[in-house]
Amino acid sequence: MKKIIIGMILLITVGSCNQIDNKKTDSKYIERNHFDNSQMLLSFLNEFTDRDTTMTNNNETIKINSKILKKDLVELLKNNDSIFYQYPIKLEKVTKIDGEYYGKFFGVNSFWVNDISYEDSKKPISKGSNKIENLSYVFMIKLQKDEISTLKEGSYYKMVGKFKSILSDCQFKNLHLNSDDCNPIIEKGIHSPYLIRFDLGFMYFESTTKLELTEPNNRYINYSTSL
Repeated sequence: MKKIIIGMILLITVGSCNQIDNKKTDSKYIERNHFDNSQMLLSFLNEFTDRDTTMTNNNETIKINSKILKKDLVELLKNNDSIFYQYPIKLEKVTKIDGEYYGKFFGVNSFWVNDISYEDSKKPISKGSNKIENLSYVFMIKLQKDEISTLKEGSYYKMVGKFKSILSDCQFKNLHLNSDDCNPIIEKGIHSPYLIRFDLGFMYFESTTKLELTEPNNRYINYSTSL
């Protein structure tokens, strides 16, 4: 595993959310996308933000809550192979290590915040709306050999796979994502202090089905390779 970690460093940009409602909230606060329990990852992260309203107050509260996020996220991923299925991931590179193939996927996903005005940014986000401003993660995925010839760098794919671990060697992780730390980390939103930015870390998966070619297509999400 160490040879894999040393030989591969990958970044991944998040993609689309499971069936996000195309209606905005009718709130007097910030208008954000509604989410529901079918969007397991979004629901998990939004519920996480509700646990402690002080989590982004300072560096220490961020460190404490980032460690809690890692623990809870690992448990969530262990039991849900398809949790990232609705989030297109961008292939940057395919690498062969010790006879096995691995894909380097990366991305950064920013939710629209165009409707946040100066006044609104001082108000709480309405309950039941998406509190996530930005969601990013890095994947190294062990690939199936019979799909190597069809995978195209720069294209987006959907993935179902077994979560194996959060990796520890990420000296190049900061090329596209928020932090040079491989572990999940939370940050205060840039557009509003009531929104949260999530970097879910550097994760290793083994795909259980062939990756599905797709196109990111969601009016409320900006797919980008930079912050």
